[in-house]
Amino acid sequence: MPSKPKIHQPDDRFFRHAMSKPEVAKKYIEHFYPDIARITDLGSLKLESSLSIQPSLREFKADVIYRCRLKKEEEQHLYFCLLLEHKSQPDKYVS
Repeated sequence: MPSKPKIHQPDDRFFRHAMSKPEVAKKYIEHFYPDIARITDLGSLKLESSLSIQPSLREFKADVIYRCRLKKEEEQHLYFCLLLEHKSQPDKYVS
């Protein structure tokens, strides 16, 4: 029987897949970032392109980027990036 191919970075792939669904991202933000949830209209979450070109012309790809409206300023938007890093040891600079 042929062996199954090894999936490279399964945790990262799972996170990107789950967080690319606005309803999942909304619940995640409400639970882990209540201060952000209070000032934003999470019903307006819109998934954005996660690829950007840096001034050095190098490509940068974030895991997930969302845009949503601020509650008090309908014309202003908040952009934020969700990034998950698996750590085998605690890191005091990563929450």
